[in-house]
Amino acid sequence: MDSKSKIFFVVLGILVFGSVIVSYVRIYVQRDYLIQTQISCDPDEDNCFVSKCNSDEDFTCSKDPAEQTSYYKIIEKKAYNIPLCDPNKTECPELSCAPQEEDCQITLCTPDNADGATCSNDSSSDLSN
Repeated sequence: MDSKSKIFFVVLGILVFGSVIVSYVRIYVQRDYLIQTQISCDPDEDNCFVSKCNSDEDFTCSKDPAEQTSYYKIIEKKAYNIPLCDPNKTECPELSCAPQEEDCQITLCTPDNADGATCSNDSSSDLSN
């Protein structure tokens, strides 16, 4: 192998190793990435996404029809702003956006972002099915 090839592979190896280290620090140490999850929503106050569990298809659903419908909104925030807690040991607080918190957004249901989901105050939806 000539010296130009050796230099090329050494530089390529350093770049690959460097990108792995930078990614590791950003993701595992700094926790600099977005988390998107569902949080509870009150349909009397907000336009919530609706999730209806079908007890005929899913055995984890409650048999009570009133408990088969749940309402949620979507929160997106940086992982470093989410407290670390073990749900198996403690009760973890529900996520929320702090006042003036950057990179935190709560999404309510609208016809534009529903993507096939039902909205709680959508007059065309029928939740009794």
